[in-house]
Amino acid sequence: MQEVFVNALYHEEPVVLRRRLLPLSLGHIYILLAVDSPYVLGGECSLFDLAFAVGVCTRTWEAGQEWLRSPRVFKDAEKWGGKCRGMDMEAENKTFAAYMDDYTKMPERWEPKSDGKGSNSAQNPWPLIIATKLKDSVGESRAWNMSLPMALAYWSADAELMGDKSLVSDADYEAIKQLEAEAAERKQEKVA
Repeated sequence: MQEVFVNALYHEEPVVLRRRLLPLSLGHIYILLAVDSPYVLGGECSLFDLAFAVGVCTRTWEAGQEWLRSPRVFKDAEKWGGKCRGMDMEAENKTFAAYMDDYTKMPERWEPKSDGKGSNSAQNPWPLIIATKLKDSVGESRAWNMSLPMALAYWSADAELMGDKSLVSDADYEAIKQLEAEAAERKQEKVA
C-alpha cells in the first residue's frame, strides 16, 4: 500500500522546539503558503522560520487563524524562538523537515498527457482545492484540521469514484519501488 494511505491511519507527531506538533493538515499548509514559508516553497530556513512554522503546526486551523490575526504574532514567534537558543537547531530543523516530508507525500499516479498548454495546472492553491472538495462532506473545520494524508486519501478515493483511473495500483506501486531499489543498488555497486 502506498505510504500516503498508511500515514492516513498511523502517524506519530514529533516534538520540535519543545512543542508537540499536530498532524500536518491542509490548514497548516495553507497558512504556511500564505506567508511564503520556506518549508513549503523551499529555500533557506532561519530560526524564525522554524519557530513560526512550529507555531502554526501546533495549532488547529481556527487557533492558527486567531494567532495570525494577533498583532503580536511575529514578536511571540521571535520571543519563543529566542527561548529555544542553545538547542541543536540543525536537529530540530531536520525533525521538522522530516515531518513535512512524511506528511506531504502524494498518492502515486500515472502522469496524464498534457496538451502542452498548461491545461493540467490548477489556478488555486492545492490545499484550497482539496478542502473545498471535502468541506461539504465533513464540514469546514474538519476539512482544514484533518491530517493531510487522510485528506489526500479521501480526495484520491473520491477522484477514483468520479472516474479517475490515474492512481497507481498497489501491485504497480510495489513494482516501481522494487525497480527503484534495484537501480539504487546498481548505482551503489558502480560507486564501490
